[in-house]
Amino acid sequence: MTQDINVHDLDTHPAAEVFPMLPPDELHQLADDIKENGQQEPIILAYVADDETGEALLMLIDGRNRLAACTLAGADPRYEIREIDDPRSIIISLNINRRHMNKGQQAMAVAVMYPEKQQGKKIDLATKLGSSSEYLRKARTVLEFTPAAADLVLSGGSSLNDAYQEALNEKIDKARAGEDIEHLQREAPDLAALVAEERLKLSEALTALRTRKQEERNNRISKTELLKSLYQATERLSAQPANVLEALSGFVDEIEKDTGHTIKDILKMTEKVGEIRGILKTLSGENK
Repeated sequence: MTQDINVHDLDTHPAAEVFPMLPPDELHQLADDIKENGQQEPIILAYVADDETGEALLMLIDGRNRLAACTLAGADPRYEIREIDDPRSIIISLNINRRHMNKGQQAMAVAVMYPEKQQGKKIDLATKLGSSSEYLRKARTVLEFTPAAADLVLSGGSSLNDAYQEALNEKIDKARAGEDIEHLQREAPDLAALVAEERLKLSEALTALRTRKQEERNNRISKTELLKSLYQATERLSAQPANVLEALSGFVDEIEKDTGHTIKDILKMTEKVGEIRGILKTLSGENK
C-alpha cells in the first residue's frame, strides 16, 4: 500500500456513482462502528484509462461510504490498489451483493453501466441479478425512453414494471410521431418544415393538414357537382350552346386537375356523352 496517496483527492469511477450514498443516519452508524471496531473493509482503488487521453488515472472503485464514514469518525481511511480489467463489472458485483436492492433496482444499475449489449463480453446475469435477462431488457428500455423514470427505479421510488410501461408508451408515441412526420413530409412539406423549425407543434400541423385536405375535398365536390349540373342542363340550353361552352371552358383545366379525371371520363360517368358530344369536340379543338 502506498502511503502518500490522499484518497480524498481521487475521482470516483462514474459507475460507482450509480449507487446512491447511504442516508445520513446510516452513515453515522457506520462511522460509529469504525470508531469502535476499526475499518473492516478497505477502500478499493484502481488505475483506469481515461476515455479521451488514454492516460491511466488512479480512481476510487469502491468504498465511498467507508471514506465518508472515516471522515466523520476522524480515522485515516484504509485502502488497497488493485489491478482491475473491467471496473464496472467489479462495481456491480460488490454493490448489488452488498446492498438491499430489489431485482428492478439491480437490473437498472446494470443497465446504466451497460446500456447496450456488450459484444464479446457477457455479463453473468445469474450472479449479478439472480434472475433472467428479462429484467435487464426492461431496464434498458426504460433508460432509453424515460431516463427520469430510470432514476426513480434506482432510488426505489418506482417499480421497474411501472417504469417499463411508461417507457413503452413513450416508445409508441415516438414511433407514431415519426410516422406523422413522414406523412407531413409527403403531403405538406411546408407544414413539416414549420414543425422542424419548432414554429408549429406536430399536433397543430396535423390539424392544419386535415383542414387543408377537407377544404380541397369540398372544393372538388363543388366543382364536380357544378360540372354535372351543367351537363344535365345541356338539353335545356341546347338553343344556347355558347353559354354551356363558355361555362365549361372557363374552369375545365382546374376541374381535371382537382378531380383527377378528364372531362371525357366525367362525361361518361354522367352518361351524357351523346347529348354533349359537340361540347367535347369543341373543348378538344376538333371543331376548329
